[in-house]
Amino acid sequence: MPMLFPWSVEGSSDAASAPTPQHPFDDQAERAFAKILKCAQAKERSSAQMRRLLLRSGFEEHDVEAAITRAMQMRVIDDARYADHVTRSALARGRGMRPVADELRELDVDIHDVDAYQECLASDGAAMEDRAFDALMQRPVKAKDIPRACMRRLLSKGYTESEAEAATHRYLRHLSEHEREAPAS
Repeated sequence: MPMLFPWSVEGSSDAASAPTPQHPFDDQAERAFAKILKCAQAKERSSAQMRRLLLRSGFEEHDVEAAITRAMQMRVIDDARYADHVTRSALARGRGMRPVADELRELDVDIHDVDAYQECLASDGAAMEDRAFDALMQRPVKAKDIPRACMRRLLSKGYTESEAEAATHRYLRHLSEHEREAPAS
């Protein structure tokens, strides 16, 4: 009978007398690394997120550090890749950069090293204002106080106050132009 696992001694007649092989993941650092591999398959994470997750799972700090160092050397965990992913995802969802910068700072990632973030900052402020305006146009504001509702929506999406203000003024101009174009009933 073929052995399925190195620690399995099934099928051997002298199983009771044979020494029990050591489980390959008896080392806590190895178990922590295995958990990193499993988590990395499901979702991109930063080293700080993975550290918190492993510590909450009950691993010792030195085992966590060893596993994270190994994972970073193998590029299973890559903070720059994670930061780029977070930035591009926020842009694709029509979000502003303020919450992205806050999240990256919280994770100890230097925002100056993130290419996507720097590209966004390098583009003129009009690009972010365009994104904010598009966010308002995708779901028109229906409120008694439209300017305040526009500002509240854009600020909650992470746009800066100046970007939200410029997009709100542009949206109000757009609304007033369309009111003039609409025939009076």
